[in-house]
Amino acid sequence: MKKGVFAAMLAAVTITFAGAAGVVKTVARADDNDYANKNDDYYQYVQKFEDAGSVNNAFHAWYLENALGSAKAEAVTTDVNAVDSHWAMEDGVLKRINDVKEDANSGKHETNQVAVLTFTKETYLNFELSVDFKRGSAGYWPVIGIRQIEEGKYYLDDGAGVFVQQSGKITLWGDQVMSGPYEFSDVEGYQDGEWHNMQIKVVGNELKVSVDYQPWATLPLKEEFYESGYVSLCSVNNFSEYRNFRIKALPEPEKGAAKDFDPVAEADADDALSRLAGEVKDKDELFEREPESTPEKPADGSESGATSRGCKGSATCGALFAVLPAVALFIRKKKK
Repeated sequence: MKKGVFAAMLAAVTITFAGAAGVVKTVARADDNDYANKNDDYYQYVQKFEDAGSVNNAFHAWYLENALGSAKAEAVTTDVNAVDSHWAMEDGVLKRINDVKEDANSGKHETNQVAVLTFTKETYLNFELSVDFKRGSAGYWPVIGIRQIEEGKYYLDDGAGVFVQQSGKITLWGDQVMSGPYEFSDVEGYQDGEWHNMQIKVVGNELKVSVDYQPWATLPLKEEFYESGYVSLCSVNNFSEYRNFRIKALPEPEKGAAKDFDPVAEADADDALSRLAGEVKDKDELFEREPESTPEKPADGSESGATSRGCKGSATCGALFAVLPAVALFIRKKKK
């Protein structure tokens, strides 16, 4: 069996039985609210999905017939009846079109037939994102992909995805690094098939999710997931719709000050540092040096012989002149 086919089958089994296998993890609801409906000026990039040229310049469209299969590059069109694309724009709304399918045998929708729109102008490590979304009448979910290393990837194959299930349960699910699924509390008053706003804020390794400007979820991300990546809009076999895409890069979070700690108590031993320090002698005591000698000044008041020219006034020179006549007399006697 080919590796790609096996991976796709494994993903399908995981998606189908994740809840039954007990791997769903419920996490804390956010307890702070900095998710006000901020105007466009707050964000660094805003896309209203009104001009096809600007959309195709900033986003790359992809389609995966199989979730973990290879992706086909496309372009976003302005024709909602087009047959050669899976994304179309109409009246400021980005719509998924084509290939929302039911399984031929079971009659149920699967998590294949994935349309992906990757925002390619920048990769993000820390960011704040806001987008309006609406789930279609069939299939699965609109998904926001985060920290994806490659374009056009399914969120279980690369990075992670944040979405709201039909019941209103916010969910985070990712690749082998991020894993999951991680489920949050249900969004109160959530209406499936209606327009809602989602804000995602990722700072360091903390993810916060807001729906309709109310904080609903906070989750610490895994350390291995700390990597810059693409953000994408996905449609998992569903007539998903998006509008008002806005995003802003955030600075690296400040690290907390190092924790103070008390020094370890010193052992009462012969080699204790304080005892050794007390035995260390001054350097003058460690090295014995001969006292420096000072040249005596000649009695006649002249400068020291060390600085005068010749050997006049030197004791050595006087001895030499006294010996020379005796040596000369000895030599003359030998000659006779």
